[in-house]
Amino acid sequence: MSITINLPKHWQIQFPVVLRPHRQLLLSLMMAILILAYPLSKLTASSTTNNVSSFDLARYAAVPIPVALTMTAGNASGLTYNHDTDTLFAVVNGPELLIELNKDGTEKRLIELKGFDDTEGVVYLGNQRYAIIEEDRRTIALVTIGELTRWVYREDATLFSLPLTSYNNKGFEGISYDASRDTLTIVNEKRPRAIYQVSGLITQQRNITVSSPWDLEDNTLGSSDFSGVHYNADSNRLLLLSDESNKISEVTSDGQLLSEYSFNGGWLDFSDKVPQAEGITMDNEGTLYVLSEPNLLYRIPQKS
Repeated sequence: MSITINLPKHWQIQFPVVLRPHRQLLLSLMMAILILAYPLSKLTASSTTNNVSSFDLARYAAVPIPVALTMTAGNASGLTYNHDTDTLFAVVNGPELLIELNKDGTEKRLIELKGFDDTEGVVYLGNQRYAIIEEDRRTIALVTIGELTRWVYREDATLFSLPLTSYNNKGFEGISYDASRDTLTIVNEKRPRAIYQVSGLITQQRNITVSSPWDLEDNTLGSSDFSGVHYNADSNRLLLLSDESNKISEVTSDGQLLSEYSFNGGWLDFSDKVPQAEGITMDNEGTLYVLSEPNLLYRIPQKS
């Protein structure tokens, strides 16, 4: 098993990975040093085209009154859509929980995350599997959750840790998954603002590649932080959520900005600013969902 880091000038370095008894995958600290030593924009060639079709966030209207979750008093964070159950899963970062929701926001069940810490993001992978990120630990936890699951133990998860550095409480915030390329995309909130892609972890758990599609510090998309990310397979676009800038940005795989959706009024129907937008996902009908601390779910359909 190996880890591959793609660096400028055709450098390619591989590190052995030890599969520990509790199935934790740890990257060498050298990886973090190498990643931080080079501009992330040089990890891949950046190309911008003038004729890129847009998913067009201007198609979306907003529901002005959010649904308040009752199974948690605060700290609602990441959000994902399970296409097999047609339900949403929200992750809470204190106490660490998952909440399954119907798409209208009614709550179905609460799942305790035992031994987890600062869970900020979640994404459904298919076949009852999920990836959960822990912000301060810089860890991806792969877990299985069935219809009757009421608790998940961290010691039973497959753990993949990236020893990347950032300021306290400014680390991993959102995660998404592109099944066609077996690639997870993770956004780092700030200091630095960063986007990472981990390929080969879900289906293979070998020949894992860690890279960055572009440098979010150089190309910030006009956002002062990043709190969530969603990958749309139909359009092959990323939706990046910013709490501080109060918006969603639609971008190509190399960071070209295509459209935006602001929470600050204007052509939107929000009567008030979204308090703290932390999670974003989309269902099979193209409806957007935004989760905001302390415990608010916004359902954003397309304009009729």
